[in-house]
Amino acid sequence: MQILLLGLFVALFLHDTTTAVETTSAGGTLRTSEALPADAWPGLGPLPVLAIVLGPKLLLLIIYQTMCMRTRRKLGQTGGQRALNTLERLTAALPLLLLVLFICDLAFGGLRVVRLALQHVVLIDELIVMLPTLLVATAAWWSYYPVDRRLRESLIFRNADTGRPIVPLLSRGQYVSMQMRHQFGLLLLPLLVVFAWYEALTLLGPDHRGVLSPDLALTLTPVGVIAVLILSPLVIRYVWHTAPLGTGEVRDRMLALCKMHRVRVRELLLWRTGGGMVNAAVTGLIRQVRFILLSDGLLDQVSARGIEAVMAHEIAHVRLRHMFWMIAVLLATLGGTELAANLAFDQFVPAPVETADADAVGGPPMIDLHDPNVRLLITAVPAFLVTMLVFGWVSRRIERQADVFAARHLVLVNEQEVDSRDATRRRVLAEALSDGENQPGPQLTHPPDPATRSIAAVQQVETPCFTEDAVNTMIHALQRVAELNHAPIHRKSWRHGSIAWRQDHLRSLVGQPVDDTPVDRVLGWVKIVTLVVVAGLILTHAAG
Repeated sequence: MQILLLGLFVALFLHDTTTAVETTSAGGTLRTSEALPADAWPGLGPLPVLAIVLGPKLLLLIIYQTMCMRTRRKLGQTGGQRALNTLERLTAALPLLLLVLFICDLAFGGLRVVRLALQHVVLIDELIVMLPTLLVATAAWWSYYPVDRRLRESLIFRNADTGRPIVPLLSRGQYVSMQMRHQFGLLLLPLLVVFAWYEALTLLGPDHRGVLSPDLALTLTPVGVIAVLILSPLVIRYVWHTAPLGTGEVRDRMLALCKMHRVRVRELLLWRTGGGMVNAAVTGLIRQVRFILLSDGLLDQVSARGIEAVMAHEIAHVRLRHMFWMIAVLLATLGGTELAANLAFDQFVPAPVETADADAVGGPPMIDLHDPNVRLLITAVPAFLVTMLVFGWVSRRIERQADVFAARHLVLVNEQEVDSRDATRRRVLAEALSDGENQPGPQLTHPPDPATRSIAAVQQVETPCFTEDAVNTMIHALQRVAELNHAPIHRKSWRHGSIAWRQDHLRSLVGQPVDDTPVDRVLGWVKIVTLVVVAGLILTHAAG
């Protein structure tokens, strides 16, 4: 769903940028108007465009609804797992299919029809043109609910047999509401605010009303984006129905974990999902608005050690500054690929030939590749696609590194517990020996064996390694979260990778030193390359 939401706004931005032309108003000032895509189809009116926009989406929704009904009937029967796997693949492909259909909406003039009726109002016209896509996504959750309920019913019977807590089932309305708040609330609301800020600055800028100077408009754009990134956790806290985590052993252990890794948070929050979601999350770039959220399903259905593993994974994102580096990678990749695309354009696209007789060279070309809008489209689309591929690759390695951090934490905690027990035994033994010295009669002393002393000294300086116990705890935590969320462990994810892929990586760590892993080295090189690219972009901009 995240790639769909990002794609919607990127498509809107490219649409407005590549269809813009400068015209002169009656007052003599320049304004930007739309070179409307639907002008290529002069016979199309509002109703045909509306049919083009809604028809394919309704057809896709009917297909998805049919697949959900078929899967619901087959669950528990022969071929049920195969039907479920097919539905899961369609569910994973649904965001991309909706994004493709939305791009077609823009190409056929869907936004043009809205703006002809409402004029160009900040954000309202974009919201209206996005609404059919968002409604189809919401309707897909409505269609999937019977399948989800059937899977949760089977989980209730297993929990009853094993004595695990039984979570009440959500109604269809509660399920859809939860999905909307969690899927749309995390990314859609911040993106809407950022896009509204960008549009407002554009309308107030020198190409429109001229209220803002070019330098001021350029300065205010990143200010708004940074403000949204910093303050969005305050909104998410309420959109996701959270409350402070109550006092008790879980809260004490989580606060001790934060203190151990020197991570400061504003509050630990209970994430109320009605048992419908088993997960944890961390939000906030700075401590004043940083929250760690633990869902009620996680606290009720996962062991204390599993909760600590999941919590350590979330702590890793803060401790290793993953959010900062993800933003840096995104900007460096986008800027670097766009610069490379422009250099390649200048190198391989020949300059237009000036001639007085256009007919002599076959007339003007149908598409002027050197038109600023066409050039932007040619360079920006590949840059965006490459950026998404690189960003997804880095994001999946970041998830691996967070898993490694959690397993490392479990190793260190185990060692501390062992050291604590050894210290207790030594203290008891010392007290016993002291009492014995005060007793009459000869006392026998047994000096420690030199070989034993040397082994102990080596163990104290030897770097700890990943143990099977620590790795298996993290693997089991991932497995448990996937099972409770009805997520197939082999399902691929653009940002997180599949659970099985992450588990295989954890298994490969057993016996390796905890302070030097392959994923740490890979991300170390990613950081170096990112800094080099950012420095190069800054120097290029300064020289230009």
